[in-house]
Amino acid sequence: VNIEADDLPPDDAQKLDATELRVLFSNTTGLYLIPARHEKTITLAPRIVMRVKLYVARALNIQRREYFRLRTKEAMSYLPRLPDTEAETENWREVFTIDISGSGLALRACEALPIGAYMKVRLFLGARAQPITIDARVVSVTEVKGHPSVYRIGAQFVGIDEPGRREIMGYLNSLQTAKCI
Repeated sequence: VNIEADDLPPDDAQKLDATELRVLFSNTTGLYLIPARHEKTITLAPRIVMRVKLYVARALNIQRREYFRLRTKEAMSYLPRLPDTEAETENWREVFTIDISGSGLALRACEALPIGAYMKVRLFLGARAQPITIDARVVSVTEVKGHPSVYRIGAQFVGIDEPGRREIMGYLNSLQTAKCI
């Protein structure tokens, strides 16, 4: 397979012949680390392209969930629904995420919500001007050790459309790639 080598000086690229490499590959189902071997450097000014042999059978899935979960602190807000009704409370709660995936998130809150409760979630991802709004259901609640009245709430997205999920996963892929480089 050919891989474009960004920010690699041509002299350094030529020194890579027969070097063992690791290629980071991500898609909506996970993040993979694939062993590879550099075979040849091709200079197509101004680009440097490396021809590498991938050992896909030895690929390591770094994230094994249906949608990989990334620990990240992002601004968000949630609006709980009142128990036993479809009505929502009036006040959005401003909090931060603990982690996010394509299927849900964890947040830290000063109130315990009942498992099974529904809420609206607004995610502010990076420099995005408009939040992504998603319905979610509480699947876990645990009190944070050493912090009375602070809770870790796990929520599963319900009714998320694929463009919204792709936007979340694309954002998480960019964060994960930045952490691995």
